[in-house]
Amino acid sequence: MRISFILFIALVIQIEGFGQEINKTELAIEIANNDMANMEKLKAYIWKRESLVYADEEVKLTLLTEFSVNEKGELEAKVIDAQSDVKKKRGLRGRVQSNAIEAKAEYIEKGLQLLLAYGYMSKGSLVDFVDKAEVTTENGQIDLEGSNIYVDKDHVILTVDENSKLFTKKVFSSFIGEDPVSGVILYETFENGVSHVSKMDLDMPGQSLKLAATNKDYSIRVK
Repeated sequence: MRISFILFIALVIQIEGFGQEINKTELAIEIANNDMANMEKLKAYIWKRESLVYADEEVKLTLLTEFSVNEKGELEAKVIDAQSDVKKKRGLRGRVQSNAIEAKAEYIEKGLQLLLAYGYMSKGSLVDFVDKAEVTTENGQIDLEGSNIYVDKDHVILTVDENSKLFTKKVFSSFIGEDPVSGVILYETFENGVSHVSKMDLDMPGQSLKLAATNKDYSIRVK
């Protein structure tokens, strides 16, 4: 009789656990809908992103970009300042150095575009990713892990708050051309509940470059 009772309890636990299993399709839609609703709220804001470009652990370029979200829900960016710490050499060596900087600038631009792609994913990309991702929950957070999002063999871990279903962190490994890169994107929340990207870092070892971008000066747009 005792053995039967233990088996009964085990069966009840299994049934309860099965009932609590996460429906990934519903979770995918909820996360995507909440993200789109949050993006709609970000239309009221304008903000700046300061991007520091490191080469060999030294800051070589500082970019200041102004951001806003248009009526279509798309990010709009305008570079408002750029300062280089690279001292230009004279003559032929100076021209060669300038060409090298221009080549790096194109690579840096691709890195910044990659950060935006993972930082602000489309609804379709989110639903497709979450529905196929491996899901784990711990300490009020949901981790969603998967691959092949934007390029073949990239790998992403999205972390969302279990209550709000809004992002708190994204960690990814990806590629610029054939060069492997890795990034971290952090989110914060205003007092009114609107979530926003706070920091974005990208390591680009193939070119000995690193990007450290900080979003700041969020303000309500003047209508």
